[in-house]
Amino acid sequence: MSGAMKCPLCGREVVLSYQTGRMMCPSCGWGAEHGDPEVAGEQRIRRARSSRQDVTMLIVTWLVAGGLVAGLYYVVFHVLEAEPTANNIGAFFTVLAVYSALGYLIRPQVDRENLGWLGGLVNNPFTFRDNVERWKLQWLILLFPGRIIGGAVVGLFRLIFSSRKPKEPPFQQRR
Repeated sequence: MSGAMKCPLCGREVVLSYQTGRMMCPSCGWGAEHGDPEVAGEQRIRRARSSRQDVTMLIVTWLVAGGLVAGLYYVVFHVLEAEPTANNIGAFFTVLAVYSALGYLIRPQVDRENLGWLGGLVNNPFTFRDNVERWKLQWLILLFPGRIIGGAVVGLFRLIFSSRKPKEPPFQQRR
């Protein structure tokens, strides 16, 4: 098992504090309480601000995701004139759930330096790699609304389950 040590509270990588000589987590402040009280206070303030920002961002994400779902519902059932029966609505939300999962899980990494000539507007006839990069960019654009919807759902679950306090801290051993 190799790699950096992970924080027992948030699971992110911990660093060595040069002020205290102890390991601490820069994101949640774990380990800072044992050393410099100013660092611990800053971490608590940052944690409180970030939790408020997380809730605000989650509300905005849910509003955008709701608009996307309502827009897709309108297009399918009003513009395309599909019958809004229970089977069609169930199929709509099943396809939407699969699309959201794919959009959240699949994130193509596009090399923007290799899109072709003029930033991808003109094909480079001497290489094939720019065609692949433009294809990945198209998939990124196509999956982006699903990523927003899936991110809203995952963010809600993270908020719900992170607000629960564990019965015992994960870094203490049972006796």
